[in-house]
Amino acid sequence: LLLAFQKEEDSSECKIVAASCSKAEIIVVKDPQDALSHISRAGLVIGVRLHAVILAAAVRVPFLGISYDPKVQGFCEDAGAFSTGTDFDVNDLISRALRVDSPDWKRVGEMKERAKRSFLRALE
Repeated sequence: LLLAFQKEEDSSECKIVAASCSKAEIIVVKDPQDALSHISRAGLVIGVRLHAVILAAAVRVPFLGISYDPKVQGFCEDAGAFSTGTDFDVNDLISRALRVDSPDWKRVGEMKERAKRSFLRALE
């Protein structure tokens, strides 16, 4: 299952990955709740968008990032998850994904707590 968060920008990358997978389905998500619904049922998320890896972390689904933007790489590094640049080899990425290396869930929990404290401070 490949989720396109922004149809015009994400569809071409999704099609490249889908061409190397059997039974790949591309879904354009309507809103964050729709994305979360799909992600929460996944066994692994390969995220190009920061929202994808954040949502995967929020529901404890293993993830790895394809970093087109430093935010994705930074989030993955902070979480102890693998990330690669956009010049990846599809077969290498699929091989890595099949190993399903989980992020460091303790670090993810610490990230959630920091975000929660920041949010509460912003509301004060």
